[in-house]
Amino acid sequence: MQFIIFVTVLLAGFLTTPKVLLFYDQIEYLRIVSTHSFWQVFSLGHFPVHPFFQSIFWITSRLTVPNYTAYIFGVFSGILIYKI
Repeated sequence: MQFIIFVTVLLAGFLTTPKVLLFYDQIEYLRIVSTHSFWQVFSLGHFPVHPFFQSIFWITSRLTVPNYTAYIFGVFSGILIYKI
């Protein structure tokens, strides 16, 4: 039953994800990943640099809408907190 509720909440979040950027520094990261090579991304941005997020964001921003990257990270965070 808990799993069904969890999946329902995730599905509702995915279907209602807004078209605007989800967090305040995503504009900066989107500019960085769209204009630089994969390896240059790691040395750019504000402190603290988020290399894991930037590398995944560089890949997914070329494949899909940038908001889905943040949504996927949010889902993984929710799963992690649920398991802890």
